[in-house]
Amino acid sequence: MLSSYRLERIPQEPGLQAWNAADELLLKRDIELCTGQILLLNDSFGALAVTLADKELCWWNDSAMAHDALKLNCATNQVRLPIVNHQFPEQAEIDTVIMHLPKSLNFFAWQLEQIQQCLTNTGSVLLLGMVKHISKGHIELMTRYFSNINPGRAEKKARVIQLTDPIPHSESKASHYAIESLNTDFTQLPGCFAENNADPGALVFIDYLKTRANFNAALDLGCGNGVLSVALTQASQTAAITLIDESQQALNSAKANLCHAKTTNRLRFIHSDGTNALGSDELFDLIVCNPPFHQGFSLTEKIAHKLFSDAHKHLTSQGEFWVVANRHLPYYSDLKKRFGRVALKSKHPKFNVYFCQL
Repeated sequence: MLSSYRLERIPQEPGLQAWNAADELLLKRDIELCTGQILLLNDSFGALAVTLADKELCWWNDSAMAHDALKLNCATNQVRLPIVNHQFPEQAEIDTVIMHLPKSLNFFAWQLEQIQQCLTNTGSVLLLGMVKHISKGHIELMTRYFSNINPGRAEKKARVIQLTDPIPHSESKASHYAIESLNTDFTQLPGCFAENNADPGALVFIDYLKTRANFNAALDLGCGNGVLSVALTQASQTAAITLIDESQQALNSAKANLCHAKTTNRLRFIHSDGTNALGSDELFDLIVCNPPFHQGFSLTEKIAHKLFSDAHKHLTSQGEFWVVANRHLPYYSDLKKRFGRVALKSKHPKFNVYFCQL
């Protein structure tokens, strides 16, 4: 059924589809369970939104890339967009929640709590996942939040698990840690990268950024919880700083972590897939990036390559682009294709720090 549609991933990844066997299992075997007002969660590329477009759908995803993929695939297949929510639709009356299993356990717990606020008394949750991704921790959370769990029969290494009769429960919460080199405490909302500990690559990067004082406009590209921007605010008391992330949870974490920064009016927060939301004429004399190499459960270098391309478009002629990455990731050749000058600055055993100019 899904193969009859034209569905694309964002970013495109050769060899990977915009859906998985759990989507196919739902549509083949459990479609009769998809009744009433339906909420689609974590539908990363809009595949289910396209195939279920004739039903009453609302849709939520933390990811700006998922928002772009939804619009693209609905337009390509000439189906109507679902009701798109930019915040979790807590006040809605939902009969059926169809959700892909998230990787983060804390984010999963948070989503289950949000679902309890909008699910009708007779409503159910259809949880889609590949068997290898359904951990003991995921199962424990299901039993903590719902009385009845029907695991269904696995097919093609996928499951559709039905959850009914919610148990009122609240345990998901933001995590906190301190970074001594910045003399700052950080908050991470559920689902934000580096939920429980400071990202070690960012810690290596901080020492390089604290010395970059001569800039007027900086861009933190893929800002996460804002740790790099905190370093930039301490390096310069006057520069304007734009923070961009494709995760709304990450961006909200960054807002919390920078709310006490001096002259917060020089900060701008944008939910976007890279610089898609910026005007082509917006340029920065300093761009910093700690790119991800995961998208959900998949490994990918495509996101980093897109961010490198974005940085090239928005860097001033004398500007500096700084990148930190795990040493095993082959980013040097891609950076060299885009930038006239690329220098490896780090001698750290686990992380490379690159300095680039046009």
